[in-house]
Amino acid sequence: MLLSVHHNGVLAAAALCTPPRDLIVSGLPADCAAAAVEVLASTHPQLPRAAGPRREAEAFAQSWAEGTGAVHERVAQRVFALHQLTPPVGVPGAALPAGASDLELLARWRQDFADEATGGLRGHGTALQQMKRSLAAGAAAMLWEVGGKSVAWASVSAPVIGMSRIGPVYTPPQYRGHGYGSAVTAAAASWAQQSCAKHVVLSTDLANPISNAVYPRIGFRPVHDAAEIAFTPAP
Repeated sequence: MLLSVHHNGVLAAAALCTPPRDLIVSGLPADCAAAAVEVLASTHPQLPRAAGPRREAEAFAQSWAEGTGAVHERVAQRVFALHQLTPPVGVPGAALPAGASDLELLARWRQDFADEATGGLRGHGTALQQMKRSLAAGAAAMLWEVGGKSVAWASVSAPVIGMSRIGPVYTPPQYRGHGYGSAVTAAAASWAQQSCAKHVVLSTDLANPISNAVYPRIGFRPVHDAAEIAFTPAP
């Protein structure tokens, strides 16, 4: 679903939703939120969530709540962009791109990440189907290996209009605290740069102090805070 808002015949805003994913309101300024809600409340009353920079997301959610009911903030996020890549030093192991033989492991870790970070897998299909689609679209899945054993994973999208996005990044609990997540994220960023990405971005959950501290150390800088707001009463 693509909604555009016009003012005096000039395009003023746009919002995009690919069900069952969130409504993306990054291109919907706060002063256009009410006009968008007026349409979407009737055409898409079961809209699950909105996500975007905090100001835009909150403005849309406020208008939505006034017309349709309860909302609550589900995730507070921070968006980072790579400034100067500084890979960590002294981390044992090396990065390798995942192959077809790693799909079962990647699918298991994708499910584990979703269960821990978002309360379950989102989007269409199983974790295995999602990994296959991601790799078929040109994304890379970087694995950090120590002594021949995979200990961390970071996915990174192929550049689109010069931008690559890193995520998910996952280290199983038994391997945390050794710098593997930082190292594999740096490897994913390096892959994006070598693939001609001019911008490399990622987002973090503000409730996770570790990731918000780790990424600046390898060269990422905060761009803005964002929010994911659900259109249901808080559990």
